[in-house]
Amino acid sequence: MKTLFEKTFARLENRGDQASTFLLTQSMGGGKTHNMIALGLLAKHPALRAKVLGRNGAGHAVGAIRVIGFHGRQTDAQFGIWGELADQLGKKEVFKDHYQPLQAPEQSAWINRLKGEPTLIFLDELPPYLEAVQAKSIGSTTLSTVTATAIANLLVAVNKAELSNVCVVIADLTASWQAGGAMLNGALNNLRNKTVGRGCASSPCRRRARSCITSCVPVCSRPCRTNPSATRWPATTR
Repeated sequence: MKTLFEKTFARLENRGDQASTFLLTQSMGGGKTHNMIALGLLAKHPALRAKVLGRNGAGHAVGAIRVIGFHGRQTDAQFGIWGELADQLGKKEVFKDHYQPLQAPEQSAWINRLKGEPTLIFLDELPPYLEAVQAKSIGSTTLSTVTATAIANLLVAVNKAELSNVCVVIADLTASWQAGGAMLNGALNNLRNKTVGRGCASSPCRRRARSCITSCVPVCSRPCRTNPSATRWPATTR
């Protein structure tokens, strides 16, 4: 959790060459969603952030941060993941050309919609969503394929210089949803391949300043069922 907070806020402060995407990898019950909730609250509320992380702690150089997200159990999202995220930004109409029929926003479209304010994007439990929408046809393809393309375009866009103060945090459920996990991994691999010439780590588990993706294993504030001996990180600073 501490590593996630420090690296995410460094990215949102546009400080140095921080990873643009953070992948939380742990089995169900491992604390991924709890980490996201805690990070989201600290991002939205600077006063709370200073109280928890310290006045000179992570995120002290940035004010309130836009926080948007999508949960994979929202299988009835009428306008796809991109429509939900745009709606949370108060800009639902900006993707209107991508609604009828549903089509993946290209990289430039993501950049134009997200640039400006520091923005934190959560994508939680995407594999079950990707599997569920395989049954929804869009022309000769499926909503699952279109969504995977949209996610891939988003991740590459966020890694561009124009969005250097935008960060994506993804919770992985690959072990439980193999087909959907394979699609999500395809989007992540696309980002790695796009940036391999610019210092991107070949493995998501390697933490380097210029890596496009950083992999984090969440640690619960209480002992996890999957890892009872996990080291705790205090919820408040002393």
